Amino acid sequence: MNIPPISPPSGKLALTQGLTPRTARPHGTAIWRRSIIPRCLPAVLAVLLLCTGTAVIQAQEGQVTGRILGADLQSGSLAGAKVVLMEFLLGKDGQPSGHPLQTAETDAEGRYAFEGVPISRQAVYKLGTRVNGSLVGSEAFTFPEGEVKVLLNLQVPRLTQDTSSLRFREVILALEPARGAVWVTKVLHLENPGPDAVEGLRDPLSVALPRGVEQLEVLRGVDEASDTRQVGQKLLFYGNLPPGVTILAYRFRLPATMGTLRLTVPFEYPVASLIVLAPEGNLSLKSAVLHRKEARELSGGVRYD
Repeated sequence: MNIPPISPPSGKLALTQGLTPRTARPHGTAIWRRSIIPRCLPAVLAVLLLCTGTAVIQAQEGQVTGRILGADLQSGSLAGAKVVLMEFLLGKDGQPSGHPLQTAETDAEGRYAFEGVPISRQAVYKLGTRVNGSLVGSEAFTFPEGEVKVLLNLQVPRLTQDTSSLRFREVILALEPARGAVWVTKVLHLENPGPDAVEGLRDPLSVALPRGVEQLEVLRGVDEASDTRQVGQKLLFYGNLPPGVTILAYRFRLPATMGTLRLTVPFEYPVASLIVLAPEGNLSLKSAVLHRKEARELSGGVRYD
């Protein structure tokens, strides 16, 4: 049986005007197509031009220059010091995340320069270097609106051996019972309120350890490059303490006899606040100089202030 070719209904002629047969299928059915590239080409070019213009704005680059300054620094002593430019962006979790953008070396006068710095209005920047064993950093900064140059110096604090002003702003003790032992995590918020850095390379910070310490692990030192050593019943933190608060943290295991443990915690400097985290009902806290302020129930334990 012969089936005649199918023609488009008269009511749809407008949709097939300008269409040309592409292929032929059995029974005479035709596939129609329209050449759309010539008509849409101006729109495509406009979109490409718009995207190109946006990319140029986002790729705006800037310059950061400055000098390392310090009263204790001698001329020519800073040649070749490495200065790092960091960029910080706010993550999806609301926390800032930083990464290094560039590294520059100083000249004999301590001058540094960063060229071609990508400018982002959603980012903040910081400078950092190490001088005489101390980390020196800048405050967070941004590029002012319409500006592409930033002049920012790094001020190196003086070094002092006076530790009389040091104090623990906050000490956190976390106690975790285990079979035949107790795990103790100690976090020290050590404050240096003065304008000078406290020398800690030749005379390191000493923290007393209780007797019977096992599996000592340092979680955080003075800085990432600083050293720590256990000497007898002392833990030594090497590194200069800059002005402000330095966080130190370590963890250890103490054997517990008959399911009980008496833990004596001496402090080398005045303590403003002591927080103890322990399972409810497992802690008896006594002190000759500290007074219990309150106890609050937390998930998995009780907080004592």
